[in-house]
Formats: sequence, structure tokens, C-alpha cells
Amino acid sequence: MQFAGPKQSAQKSARSSARKGARKSARKGARMIESSVRDLKWLISLSIWALCSAGAAHSLANGVARTPPMGWLNWARFTCELDCARRPDECVSERLFRQQAEQLVSAGFRDAGYQYVNIDDCWSELQRDSSSGRLQANGSRFPAGLGALASFMHVRDLKLGLYGDCGLKTCAGYPAQLASHDFRSSGEQNHFELDANSLAEWRVDSFKLDGCHVDPEAAERVCPQFSWSLLRAQQQSGRPVLLTCEWPLYMVYAQAQPDWPLASRACNMWRYYDDVEGKSAGPKV
Repeated sequence: MQFAGPKQSAQKSARSSARKGARKSARKGARMIESSVRDLKWLISLSIWALCSAGAAHSLANGVARTPPMGWLNWARFTCELDCARRPDECVSERLFRQQAEQLVSAGFRDAGYQYVNIDDCWSELQRDSSSGRLQANGSRFPAGLGALASFMHVRDLKLGLYGDCGLKTCAGYPAQLASHDFRSSGEQNHFELDANSLAEWRVDSFKLDGCHVDPEAAERVCPQFSWSLLRAQQQSGRPVLLTCEWPLYMVYAQAQPDWPLASRACNMWRYYDDVEGKSAGPKV
């Protein structure tokens, strides 16, 4: 009978531990490979789902926004500032939008794809023109008019955006696209055709259609009508208007289920979450 010495026993024990370690490493490696394969299958499935979703998506058939539009909107920083005497560089005026357009160009944002300079609420007079019924830009803050401002943008390869509401008035109380309403009897009167033709005449490139003063339960019957008015105006002018719809957001607020396929047919973009608001680092006034 032979007996192993201490050195031989240690070597045997080391070989045994090495074999156990190798088997453990092999099992761990196999689990990692299996996990990686599962992750890869999930990523492939997710990618296929994303591609199918993108391919199935449709929007207002006006030929624009085939890639995500990018630009600048004044609301988050300047909201409805009207005091041009005290805050000439911050009030909602043609001066503000001309300055921002120049910044987009000089800082390289335009060349990176930021094309739209968008005017939010508070741009118009408080009343429509008494003779024509048309919307009119505030004369003191937009003295050159919206057509001139659009030309200012276009010669710089930028686009001008404007704001309205498919209710009786805008969120800030300015004239909107609905003239009168009786939501229960479907008896609304509107300015849809008139305003769509005005946008074409001013050569406006995009329009944000808010929903502050429309009944959320009637929104899907009322608001898409403006989309069809824009398409008819485009047939006459040859100028498409990128349409952003906000009435789905107000339906969500009212706990109503939006018809998303309808929103996709009637709008280029649609919204379903709150405002983005900036915070000033300066003292409160």
C-alpha cells in the first residue's frame, strides 16, 4: 500500500479544486451566453416592433414632418410677457422672434436642423378685425405684420410657427378658431376656413392648435375639422402647414380616451403631457 505524502496530497487537492473551479466557470459562462442570447432576442424583437410601429405610423397627409421637426418655442421662457416698455427683449413681439432667429443661425442650430421659430399665445389683438373677421397681429408688438416676419425667417432658411385654439378663445383669452358653440347639438360655428386661408396668405409654416376652451367630449368632432380646412387651403396655395394638436391632452385631463388613430390622421404631431416651463435664476418681481 502506498500513501501520498503532504506534497502529493496538496497537488491532488489543488487539481480537484481546479476542476471544480473550471466546471463552475463553465456553468457561469454558459449562463452568461444564454442570458446574452435572450437579451439579443429581446433587442431584435424590440427593434422589429419599433420598425413596424414606425412604418405603420401615419400623420396628416400634407407632406411635412416626415422626420421629427425641431425648432424654438417662446412659451417655456417668455410665456405671455406683454410689457415691451419694461422688457423689450422678453415681450412677445417681432423683435423677440427676429432675435431668436438670428441666434439659431449664428450659433449653428439652424444648420443642425432647428428650423422652426414658433410664436405661442398672446400674439394677436384681443378682437378679430371688425370688417373681415380675420385674426390680426397686435399692431404695436408686430408692426410689420406676420407676412413680413415670415419673409424674415424664410430668407434665413427658417420657418415661422403660429398658435391658436380649436375652442372659443386661446388659453390666455385671445381670439381662437371657434366662433360659437353648442356642443350638445353640434351647432358650432367656426373660423376654420378663414383662418386657414390667413395662414396661407401670411406664409406661416406651422400651427399649434391648443384646446383650452373646447369641450373635451366634443374635441374629436370639432378640432379635426380645422385639419381638413388646412388641407383645402394647401390645395389653393401650395403651402403645407405643419399642425401640432393639443386636444388629445385635454381629453387625457378629462379622463377620456383619445382616438389616437384619428389624431394621427388629423395632425402631424399631437401632445399628451404638461407644459415645459423654465425657471428664472433672478429675483422674483
